Amino acid sequence: MSHSMVTVAELLKKATEQLHAHHIDTPDLDAEVLLSWVLNRDRAWLFVHADARLTVVQKEKFFRVIQKRSRRVPIAYITGSKPFYRSDFIVNQHVLIPRPETETLVEEAVRALGDKRHPATVVDVGTGSGCIMVSVVQELLARSEDISGMRFYATDISHKALRIAKKNAKKEGVAKYITFLHGNLLEPFLILQNAVPTKKLYILANLPYLSEVQMRNLQQEVAHEPREALDGGVEGLAYYRKLFAQMQNMRRVQRASIIYTLCEIEPVQATTLTSEICKNFPRTTVRMRKDLQGNDRVLLALSNL
Repeated sequence: MSHSMVTVAELLKKATEQLHAHHIDTPDLDAEVLLSWVLNRDRAWLFVHADARLTVVQKEKFFRVIQKRSRRVPIAYITGSKPFYRSDFIVNQHVLIPRPETETLVEEAVRALGDKRHPATVVDVGTGSGCIMVSVVQELLARSEDISGMRFYATDISHKALRIAKKNAKKEGVAKYITFLHGNLLEPFLILQNAVPTKKLYILANLPYLSEVQMRNLQQEVAHEPREALDGGVEGLAYYRKLFAQMQNMRRVQRASIIYTLCEIEPVQATTLTSEICKNFPRTTVRMRKDLQGNDRVLLALSNL
């Protein structure tokens, strides 16, 4: 892009051409989003002020981010933010970028927790950016639900991911409600003393569920995301099997009598995961919630221990 191109319209045209040449699927939209971010304006402003001239600093910053996008760096990692549910979440290369499909899990969790008269404990395992737990707490508060008897925990094996999750909780005003724990899935929660104030436990999980074959065929943008947040082993089920095994400890130490598990899954995994959790907990009822595309996306299991 030539530095003689100084207006909004000219810069967008050149940026769109460059992104198109690098086979970006939505070059015009991406150029608009990135220029809006550089200028701290909304996209509508760009069209109203198409003849506005940019400063040298603004142009150079825009050139740099277009180069990044040309290399298939996700827009969310460039801007450091991703809209999810009702908020914009801080993200970086240490956390998975929130997906619209995961909002289905949030909706089901809020439905399960809403209007509960008895205390409950909620654990978000593998919290990543914290988007699930933060959104659940926000929505319960927005609905004026009484959460005084609820305890919320979020775990992750990555210290760097937990730092992002804590920042998001603080930014969204719910940090005081959530206890963040470092460790593998349920393990840090299980070692807490008196962590479960009631016999009812809710587990929220969007764990790595891509199979070995899927990992070999990742889209270029997805390849920029942390592998440990995507790779679910040969069948994509390794982490869920480990989670179900850890849940067995709840029964052995009698720290919960009812576990309500909500897991985001690949649609093709629905039958296998239903069988897996019922094998671990015979007194379990399972149903599936479909996403907006009509695919089985969230497994909901009610297990009596």
